[in-house]
Amino acid sequence: MIGLIPRIWMMTLQQQADEAAIRSILAEAGVPANRLFALDQSYDDAELLRLVHASAQVLGKDVDILLEDFSQTFIDDAVKRWPVWFEMAPDARSFLERQPRIHDSFARSLDDTASQPTRQAQKFRIAEIEDGLMVEYRSDNKLCGLYKSLARAVLRHYKDETGQIQESVCMHHGHDHCEIRLRWPR
Repeated sequence: MIGLIPRIWMMTLQQQADEAAIRSILAEAGVPANRLFALDQSYDDAELLRLVHASAQVLGKDVDILLEDFSQTFIDDAVKRWPVWFEMAPDARSFLERQPRIHDSFARSLDDTASQPTRQAQKFRIAEIEDGLMVEYRSDNKLCGLYKSLARAVLRHYKDETGQIQESVCMHHGHDHCEIRLRWPR
């Protein structure tokens, strides 16, 4: 996983917790207390998952609430860090349609094995449907909740009050992938 994700997770925690709580979260997750997540480094996906669950446990918050908080921090940071991405997309639908390509380009930039690009390229597939987009998500991490919360943050960024997010198929319910429908009713 690209270092940006755990780095912004830590930024989100710093907005919500004191130093003692953060040290407890890191210890519970088995992450060194002095770890600084570099943006251009790849980190073990399992480490982020441990951070997420340790954060929920130590802070006494639901994982979905923490994902929403993270997603808003992530989008706020991305707007500052890469404003051109948001300028290129006139609306939330356009941005969300481009998102898998942005994700894949970051993932490939850190790949150093021949099989990694194929795996990353298959994480997201997007198709147009009658009133929006259908995103097929596949990942051993089962972070479809993160994708949905990021999509909601994008909708908020673009002040899009009509966009709807529905998940009809989910890995958490025994499927081999998730189908997330992003709809804009007419």
